[in-house]
Amino acid sequence: MVSLRAVAWLSGFVAIAAASDWSLWRDAAPPRAVEQVRVTVGTDATIATVDEKYLSVAIDMANVVGGAFWDPSRTAGPMGTRKVAAYDFSRPALRKMATALAPAFLRVGGTDADRTAYELASARKRPAADTWLLTTSQWRNLNTFAQDVGWRVMFTLNAGAAARNADGAWDPTSARALIEDARLHKYPVDVWEFGNELNVYPLLHAQWLSPRSYADDLQQARWLLRDASPTSRLAGPAVAFWPHVGEGLPFMRSFMKSGGDLVDIVTWHYYPQQSFRCPVATNRARAGQVLKPKELAEIDRWASFVEKTKSDYGSRAEVWLGETGGAQCGGEPELSDRFASSLWWIDQLGRVARRGQKVVVRQTLSGGDYGLIDDATMTPNPDYWASLLWRRLMGTRVLDATVDVADAPVQAYAHCMPGESATGVAMALVNEHPSQMTQVHVPRLQGEVGFFVVTAKGPKARTVLINGKEPRLSASGDVPSLVPAQINVRPNDLLTVPLPPHSYAFVVFPQAQAKACAARI
Repeated sequence: MVSLRAVAWLSGFVAIAAASDWSLWRDAAPPRAVEQVRVTVGTDATIATVDEKYLSVAIDMANVVGGAFWDPSRTAGPMGTRKVAAYDFSRPALRKMATALAPAFLRVGGTDADRTAYELASARKRPAADTWLLTTSQWRNLNTFAQDVGWRVMFTLNAGAAARNADGAWDPTSARALIEDARLHKYPVDVWEFGNELNVYPLLHAQWLSPRSYADDLQQARWLLRDASPTSRLAGPAVAFWPHVGEGLPFMRSFMKSGGDLVDIVTWHYYPQQSFRCPVATNRARAGQVLKPKELAEIDRWASFVEKTKSDYGSRAEVWLGETGGAQCGGEPELSDRFASSLWWIDQLGRVARRGQKVVVRQTLSGGDYGLIDDATMTPNPDYWASLLWRRLMGTRVLDATVDVADAPVQAYAHCMPGESATGVAMALVNEHPSQMTQVHVPRLQGEVGFFVVTAKGPKARTVLINGKEPRLSASGDVPSLVPAQINVRPNDLLTVPLPPHSYAFVVFPQAQAKACAARI
């Protein structure tokens, strides 16, 4: 076993969790309690690879243009929104926190992407259906922001009524103006997505765009990119999936049959639950619901459907989870912006990477209850710290990590550490159980081992403790380095991580010399 000193060091964090209040979550049919599990990691070969910008983020178009975004008030009612100010990309703390998550894609999309006209196309008369206007200065600001923080841009083009002529056909004139401007100024727009959540157009836009019609429009977008920006990639159809019911209105399979060969990236959306703002819910957000084992695994069901549908029609496109968050319709107050959300977030990142989907886009960087950052105070929410640790520790090569107890409350994921020449291994561990600490035996790899054990004082805590200390931005907004606590493990020792109830941890072996991590891709 590992040294007594190491056990004492790790066990110090258990006392924090023991004093925490998780009582609200204990009526949520938790997984069976397991006192100990053993994790096995295959280090000879990778099982999947993801993009270096795997963990990406979104800023909703409604925020960018100063439109109507989710109302935080509990009295707002179904689909309640309120007018917001145009997004301020100049905030120093925002820029520093964004830089710390680089490299990443910045997706600008959401429902209002299909209700927005572009000032750059002002020569074309704006139709009455337009709701919002993306001004030239807003367009410049978002691209300058992305350049400055080291991000690339994924922009959702308007496929709605505001971009159509009197006959209902898509008019590419406005899109051309934006695409040509991006190319002229060498803006970091790598991906143009055509439309947002096509399968819910009847609900959101009072129109139905059939998969066949969408494919016809997408062909025009394909021709437009070949002419105006041939190095850019085209993405779609951004279909929304709900837990337990999937698409609702079937779209993906018919689209892949009609136009799947037109896209470079197949995008889909998934939220594990719906907030109080959603008028219809297949899994209403409530304490503990999303951390049930079956609920966490629900994403695999729909991810598999998307992957299989793509493969059935011979598409070579990548699959991206193009939008996700703790709860649909703006996030759930006191759930999506609290520590318990981080357990779901780490687990979902691990699951999707293990499947080989190249990018996951988190809704949002800031804005709504599901933001990584509180937009009003520029304070990092718990999921920001989870994202930061993932970004710094989990690289693009995915390793096979298995837990020896099939229905254990512990999930384990392993990646090579970031960097082309890195041969280290990082493991992410999540304990889903609300009251049972689990001893997690992990393989002893070569060299020193570092730990980040992340806990909180309760499910609704807005602050986290990393190795027992609260991480904080500096007075000038700088993001801390977050150095792991290190333990030297003797040969043949078994390394045991006491994982407190409802907590997560990263275990890193920077000198592991893993064969899979050293191999050239």
